[in-house]
Amino acid sequence: LIAFICAIFFLKVICGPDYKFYSVCATKPGSCHDSSIFKTSTNGKKFSAGEFGHGVLLGDSGYANTTYLFTPYSEPRNPIEERFNKSHKTTRCMVKRSFGILKK
Repeated sequence: LIAFICAIFFLKVICGPDYKFYSVCATKPGSCHDSSIFKTSTNGKKFSAGEFGHGVLLGDSGYANTTYLFTPYSEPRNPIEERFNKSHKTTRCMVKRSFGILKK
């Protein structure tokens, strides 16, 4: 499982490469930080406990980099890190496309 986590308009969503929403959480007000919402969510606890095996999430810089949640390099220092950031950004667009499909 490779999915992307994103907080948009008071929602924490996890989308997959198939443009499906695997998880939607709307239980926290806008004043809560993205990473706090994820840490206290059911999925956050399951990922932390290793219940998703080798599954990983891609998150933006609002999240901490962990063994199961990968964030972009804030200052890439070599071509490998630059390539990772480019791939990460491309994959992140999947969330926006998922919302576009949902709106249709």
